[in-house]
Amino acid sequence: MKHTSIWVLLMMWLSGCTIAPLPVSSVIPPGLLPQPQPRPMPQPTSYAFIAPNYSSHPVATAPAIIPAPASIPIATPPALAPTVNVRRPAYPIPNSLPAVANPKQDLAWVAERVFMNEANGDPNKLITWSNKDNYATLGFGRFVWYPAGQNGVAPETFPAFLAFAESNRTPIPSWLAQRPTRGGPWRNQAAFERAQNDPEMTELRNFLRKTASLQGAFMVGRLKSNLPNMVGHLPPAERERVLKNFQVMEQSAGGLYPILDYVYFKGDGTNPNEQYRGKGWGLLQVLQNMENVPAGPVALAEFMRAADDTLMRRIANAPVENGEARLLSSWQKRIQTYKPSAIAQARR
Repeated sequence: MKHTSIWVLLMMWLSGCTIAPLPVSSVIPPGLLPQPQPRPMPQPTSYAFIAPNYSSHPVATAPAIIPAPASIPIATPPALAPTVNVRRPAYPIPNSLPAVANPKQDLAWVAERVFMNEANGDPNKLITWSNKDNYATLGFGRFVWYPAGQNGVAPETFPAFLAFAESNRTPIPSWLAQRPTRGGPWRNQAAFERAQNDPEMTELRNFLRKTASLQGAFMVGRLKSNLPNMVGHLPPAERERVLKNFQVMEQSAGGLYPILDYVYFKGDGTNPNEQYRGKGWGLLQVLQNMENVPAGPVALAEFMRAADDTLMRRIANAPVENGEARLLSSWQKRIQTYKPSAIAQARR
């Protein structure tokens, strides 16, 4: 019967009869058509992976995924430091600064540290004659003392220190207390050199050695009394920032040393003759450059950073012919003594 059906269909096709097409699978019995065989997948060949270069086409973007052969190592980017949001506390600004914000400050140590920087701590330099003008410099604070009846560019400070000592019930050398004037007893450098071994000179040296703490208090007092002059020309908001940063340093253990030493080092920042391109480099500018930080070691570190930046700016603004870049290493050496670890070590 099967063979008859196939024969009838074949005869109808040859005779031109129209028939509806039938699926091949329904006409040809299974097993008569060839079955497709699976083709083997091509194996990847080894090649060098070359990353595309997008630098020459700034608008181009890299594909989202670049397949890399297993044999090619993929570099791992370095881990990024987590972003830390530091919330700094606000500090109220009092109407007036206290006399000593931190009573535990060792004023003798502060005075001695300044003297170490100014005169290498040499006790023989407690009383010297200036090589700049006709006056003597005395004590840890290098107080200026002109001969009686004379004056000069540098402000005279030693007579004021003597008055400060007396007001604090500290005896001064008897020969000074009996003098009708507080002017210096040596008319010039030659007279000063001749008096090196006089009893009066010996008594004066001993007085200066024993009053380191008193001298420190006098030095800090002069600095604090100059604050209104330092900030007087600033806008109110900037004035508050400077006073706040000063207080933070004063309230930090050992913090009086950096702010006082920097004044001796580079001035208070108010002298218009100590500027390049309208930018000064004194204590005022350092306090302006400080970020708002809490009292403690972080404040010392921030003062050190601000001082370094201020001096770097001075060099950048200075005339090239001044060659101030050669001084940077010595300046930074002094600033390194403001590090919290250096201060903590020195105060032990």
